[in-house]
This record gives sequence, structure tokens and C-alpha cells, in this order.
Amino acid sequence: MSHQQYYAALFARLEEEFGKLEPETITGVSGFSVGGPVSLCQQRRSGLFVTCELSVYDEQKVSSEGIKFEPFSKDDFDEREARSILTGLGALSMEAQLGNNHTVDVSIAEAGVNVVKLELFSNTKIEGRAYGLYRVRPHRS
Repeated sequence: MSHQQYYAALFARLEEEFGKLEPETITGVSGFSVGGPVSLCQQRRSGLFVTCELSVYDEQKVSSEGIKFEPFSKDDFDEREARSILTGLGALSMEAQLGNNHTVDVSIAEAGVNVVKLELFSNTKIEGRAYGLYRVRPHRS
């Protein structure tokens, strides 16, 4: 399965609910694997940003629901905040098990919130393995 086919399957429900993602990927000069920001797909008109590389890393821990995943945000953060928060969550996903309803302190991120909550949005089987998407939202206690 090609990279394009994989992400088409993974993002199917996201695009069904919110519309097609733009074909361009936002990437940094230095890649995520060497400490740079995570690559993002987006939908500018709706404020949707989704990572598009984390679930293919062997180092990513499966979530508490047993899936490899990509986090996304919609309407809650601008591009700078989304990049910062999703990059931080991406790095954390390589070291710790995240999952549905988990809250994460992101106070070191360049964002206007201190804590975010992950919500399981979708899960799917791709070539016999479980993958999914978690929506990231500000958590207000």
C-alpha cells in the first residue's frame, strides 16, 4: 500500500465529516524525526489541522485503545498553535501511551491553552492493523 493510499484510508472519515483536505502538506525545514515540527495536512477554510506522519513511525506507542494514530484539531487553534501542540503530542506519543479522554499539559507549547484533551474520533483497520484519529481540544476544568 502506498503512503497516499494509507492516508486516504486513515483520513476517510475525517474528510467525510469535514470535507477534503488540501493536497499540500505543511512541513518544516528540519523533519520531525530529527527534532523539527510534525508535518501537517490542513483545511484552511475550516481551521482543521491533522498530523500526517506519526502513525507510520515504529517508535509511536499504541494508544490505550490499541491503535497507532494521528492527532488533529479543528477550529480550536490557529496554525502556529496547532503546529506547536500537535508536534508536542507527537513527541509524547513516542514515549508514553496516550488515549481517549486523556488530558495533557501543553503549557510549554506556544499556545493560549495549558491543557488539552484527546477524544477518539475514528478507528479503522488498514492491512489488518488498527489505526485511528484523536481530536485534540482545549480542556477547561
